[in-house]
Amino acid sequence: MVRRFGLIGHGVVGSLLARLLRAHDAEVLSFDVLLDELRKSEAIPEKIDAYGAVPAKFEEVVRRSEYVLAITPTQACNDAASRAAVLLESGQVYCDFASPVSSKERSWAPSVRR
Repeated sequence: MVRRFGLIGHGVVGSLLARLLRAHDAEVLSFDVLLDELRKSEAIPEKIDAYGAVPAKFEEVVRRSEYVLAITPTQACNDAASRAAVLLESGQVYCDFASPVSSKERSWAPSVRR
């Protein structure tokens, strides 16, 4: 069974995770904020593709993935989690690798559908 992973953030760590997941035959979709600002960085889709992931919009990454891995800079983790929380469905896993805040303090946690 092929596992579907979604990466939010495709910097150094996201690139490494994409490569490792693809090496284990997982499907990988990847979003980076630079995809929304292509005029600033036209190379980002090519970079994502080079590491074996498919460039995708934020919503597509969350909706089409079994496992959503947020590898954003610390200052962006709450925004990413808030955006993802309203899209997540029962059975999906969201893992935030950047948040310095305990789960009790997360303002977005009540909006996750069960």
